[in-house]
Amino acid sequence: MICFRPLVIYQGRNIMSWIELLDGILMSDGNLTIPGQCHFPRYQQTCKEPTFLEWVISWLPTLSRVTGPHPSGKYQYWLLSTKTNAIYTSAYQHWYPQGKKHLPDDLKITPKLMLTEYLGDGFLHVDAAKKLQHIELGTYGFKEAAVLDLLPKLQQQGLDFRRKSNNALNLRGGRVQSFLDYIGPCPVPALSYKWNCIKVADLMWRKIEIVEKAESLTRHGSVVHITLECGHAFRRPLSRLRSPRTNLMICHVCRSLLKQQMRRNRLTPDASS
Repeated sequence: MICFRPLVIYQGRNIMSWIELLDGILMSDGNLTIPGQCHFPRYQQTCKEPTFLEWVISWLPTLSRVTGPHPSGKYQYWLLSTKTNAIYTSAYQHWYPQGKKHLPDDLKITPKLMLTEYLGDGFLHVDAAKKLQHIELGTYGFKEAAVLDLLPKLQQQGLDFRRKSNNALNLRGGRVQSFLDYIGPCPVPALSYKWNCIKVADLMWRKIEIVEKAESLTRHGSVVHITLECGHAFRRPLSRLRSPRTNLMICHVCRSLLKQQMRRNRLTPDASS
């Protein structure tokens, strides 16, 4: 498949709109390169979903094309490539100050930027049975310090992301719906599954009717042993109990007590019947 888009001259139009989208796609899997013997950059990106690349072409300001599929092991991918153009020079200098891609210090977080980042390099994991969900943005290739500097900017927009040990950005629980509301509806139907999250109302905790009391607390060195009335025991470091900013709580549902309560609440046949 080869898809061409005719050259569009951006005169009297809001250029910032496509620059925001370009920043978001560069934050994900997009790349600007300067081929040999050329003076200006070109934009390139590979993807397994060609309709996403066609959507990117719809707002890029230069002559572009998508080719594919190209084999890659068990999978296949499509390639988007533009002509070299001076219009990408400013973005190249912003994202590649020394010829290597990095997160700009003055990157401005906007809904359009986060939309293209999520479409290009984000995924949604939902465990409907356990009512768990999280979004992950693949910022693995950037420096740890740059990703940490990005967190306050995201929080200023109400996006409470956390950095994982693999340098990815992670968002959990009801915050997932807030993020999807922030970036707006999905513009690529083939990627709409990334919007199929669990609604906040369905994530509410169920009431726990069985609460067990601590029968004894004994200290052995730096560890406190806590024994519940059901007989189960736990160990917690003494430092956690002494910390003034830490509230220690053990949430434990004993299976044997739960079965007893279910038997007590079970309806029995009427004796008169």
